[in-house]
Amino acid sequence: MGYQTDTNVPWSKINDFLLDCGRINNPRDFSIRVLQKLDSLIPYDQGHVYFLDYKGKVVDEFLVGTDPQFIRDYHEYYSKIEGGRYSVSKGVKKQDSSICEIEKLVYDWTAQEDDEFISRHLRPYGIRHTFGLGLYDIGKSVQSAFILNRVSRVKYTIAEMRIIANIRPHLNNLFKNFFYNSPGSEVNTGGTIPGLTARESEIALLLCKGFAPVLIGKQLCISLETVYKHIAHIHAKMKVSTQQELLVKLYSGHLPLPS
Repeated sequence: MGYQTDTNVPWSKINDFLLDCGRINNPRDFSIRVLQKLDSLIPYDQGHVYFLDYKGKVVDEFLVGTDPQFIRDYHEYYSKIEGGRYSVSKGVKKQDSSICEIEKLVYDWTAQEDDEFISRHLRPYGIRHTFGLGLYDIGKSVQSAFILNRVSRVKYTIAEMRIIANIRPHLNNLFKNFFYNSPGSEVNTGGTIPGLTARESEIALLLCKGFAPVLIGKQLCISLETVYKHIAHIHAKMKVSTQQELLVKLYSGHLPLPS
């Protein structure tokens, strides 16, 4: 990996990166593309993107260069120790894109006092430095969390933090576009949608938040087949044939959504 040493911001690379990511039309694939392309701006050895539900629980993930056992151990044990101190949702909460705030998302594990997480989980895999980044929906909830690990002794630099400070607001704006149809329009999530059952309303609102059917099934603990059956019923009752038509109808204001 070629690590940053120049303090200049590579505007041409940033522009190409944002244009490439901006071509994606759904939040999951967008997040995967961001992770895959970030290496051209901020090199890493191991990359993870976690997809979170509205409660901050990881429901899916995409990994680059990472040992699956490392991730299993993390989910089953290390993300839960010390009151969830090392959980994904706690690691990417900062939203400010200033250099000062970006620095708080960079972890130099070699400079921190040893604890169980560092000595038994990170060190055996050679992880020395970590950078975390979150993308948010219109309700300011983290929906995609990125973790970039380095096994190299080379730290994340001020130059790289300056890159993040410049691309982060653009990424968040692109990401938020998946969660609303027009500025200022939001679907109220406080009750059921007229004409739909409670379960159908729940699924419709998750679709509006950008959740793919497979993630909805994981969150609600139902099969993918059941999710698709509910979606078919929703489309029939709402007299739409696509998810985009559903979003337009729910966000248009024509429905007396519950207050």
